[in-house]
Amino acid sequence: IFPSSLKEIRDRAFYGCIGIVGNLNSIVERGITTGKNVFAKCGKMTGDISVLIDTLPDDMTEIEDEQFSGFSGLTGTLTIPKRITKIGNNAFSNCSGVEGLEFDDESELLEIGNSAFHGCSSISNKLVIPSKVNSLGEYAFDGCSSLSGVEFNSLLTGISEYCFQDCSNLVSLEIPKSINTIGLSSFQRTGIRRAVFSGDGKSSLSFSKGSFSNCKILECITFSEYSSISIGELAFYECDMLNTVEGSEKITSVGNQAFASCDRLVSFSLDNVSKIGSSAFVQDKELTYLPESQSLTYIGDHAFDGCSGLKCNIIEYLESSCVSNVGDAAFINCKGLIGTFTGSISNKNENKINLGNSAFSGTGVERATELKGTFEEDEYFKLDLKEDDNFSGTTKFVDSNSKEITKIKIKEGVTEIGASTFSGCSSIKEVIIPDSVTELGTAIFEGCSSLSNVTLPNNDKITKIPYSMFLRCSSLKNIELPEYITELQGACFGYSGLTSIKLDNIKMIRKRSFWR
Repeated sequence: IFPSSLKEIRDRAFYGCIGIVGNLNSIVERGITTGKNVFAKCGKMTGDISVLIDTLPDDMTEIEDEQFSGFSGLTGTLTIPKRITKIGNNAFSNCSGVEGLEFDDESELLEIGNSAFHGCSSISNKLVIPSKVNSLGEYAFDGCSSLSGVEFNSLLTGISEYCFQDCSNLVSLEIPKSINTIGLSSFQRTGIRRAVFSGDGKSSLSFSKGSFSNCKILECITFSEYSSISIGELAFYECDMLNTVEGSEKITSVGNQAFASCDRLVSFSLDNVSKIGSSAFVQDKELTYLPESQSLTYIGDHAFDGCSGLKCNIIEYLESSCVSNVGDAAFINCKGLIGTFTGSISNKNENKINLGNSAFSGTGVERATELKGTFEEDEYFKLDLKEDDNFSGTTKFVDSNSKEITKIKIKEGVTEIGASTFSGCSSIKEVIIPDSVTELGTAIFEGCSSLSNVTLPNNDKITKIPYSMFLRCSSLKNIELPEYITELQGACFGYSGLTSIKLDNIKMIRKRSFWR
C-alpha cells in the first residue's frame, strides 16, 4: 500500500518479490512513474497489459531488454504501438497471463529480440509478423504453447535458433520463398501436422540441426520450387507420424539422424542426394525405397539400420551406383536385403567401394570368402592366418571346392589375430586358437551370432579378454578362460548368450563386460 505522496518507483525496486500482491492498473492510474522491471517476476501482481503499455512515453521507439519480463499476473491483449521499432531481449518473457499479441496497423517494427516473448504461454491468436520486421531473435517465441498460427513477412530470410520451440498448439506452417534457412531446433516439439515450404525456383533451403525434431504429430512435408534442399542433423528426428515428403527429389544431402525413428515414413524420392549421413533413416521400418540417385557417393554408419521394409538386391544396387563409401553397419538388420559378394564391391565406375564393418549384418546378404587350407579329420578347417587377413562381415566361408566352412582351427605358429578379424562372420560356429598366439586384437568375434565354442590360447602373454571380443555372440553359452587370464575388458561379453562362466583367476572386470 503506497502513500499518496509517492511519485516514482525506480528500476527493479520489487524485482522478484514473488509474495507481494496488488494491481498494476492502480499504480498507472495514480500517475506514479515506474522504471524497468519494477515488479518483474512478481507473479501475483495483476492488471491489464494494455494499461501498462499505455504508460510508455510518446517518444519511446524501443521497448528495452527485460522491460516487462516476468509479469506473469498480467492479462489481456498486448498491442505493440505503431512507433515501436525494436522489442528488446526478454522484453515480455514469461508474461504467461497475456492472452493475445497484436501489432498496430502500419507498424514500424524492425526487430524482435532474443526471448522477447519466451514463455508467454497464454497467447492464443495467430501471430502476424509485421511487414518491416527483418530479424527474429533466438528463442523469440519459445514456449508460446497456445499460439495457434504464424504468418511470416517477405523480408525474413531465416528462422532463428529455437524461435518457435515448444509452440505445441502450432498446427500448420507455411514458409514463404524469402526464407532459406531453418535454424537450430527452431520448431522443435511443436504441434505442426503439415508444413509447406515454397521457393522461387532458384533459391535453396537449408534445415539446421534438430529444426523439427520431436514433432510427434507432423504427418506431411511439402517442398516446391527449390533448386536444392539440405536436411541437417536430427532435423526430423523422432517425428513419429511423418509418412509423406512431397518434392523430396530436390534434397541433395541428408544429415546424421535426420529422419531417424520416423517409423511411418514410406517411399519418397531422393534422386539428387549426394550424401546420406550416419543413422539418417535408422529404425524407419516402413521405408521401402533406396535412392536411385547417380549423385549418391556416401552412405554413413548405420544409415539404414533396422529399415526392415527395404527389399532389393543391395549388391546389384551398389554395383550400379556411384557410391564410394558404405559405413559401419549401414544396412544392419535390413532383413529384406539380399545378394552375394566375395569380399569387395565395385561401383559402376569400377571403383572399389569402401565397406565398413558389419555393413550387411542381419540381412540376407552373403559375403562369401574362399579360404586356403585343408579340412582335418575332426572337420575343422586348418587356417594359416596371415598378419593382414581380415574377414570382417563374411557370412559364408568355403574352400576351393565350395564346401562350406563353419569350424576353424588356426594353424600352430600364428602369433597374432588382429582387431575385428572375424567380426560379423555369422556362419562361424567353432574356433580353436593355438597357444602360439600371443596377441589378440579388439572385437575379433564381435557379432559372430552362430559362434558357440571357442578355445583360447593358454600362455602368459594373453592375460586379458580384449574389448568387445565376444560382443553380440548370442550363441556363446559357455567359455573356459585359461589360467593366465586376469582381466575382462569393456563389453568383451556384452549381449552374448553366456549362461555360466568361471572367474577363478580374474582380478579386474571393467565396465560393461557383461552388458546386456
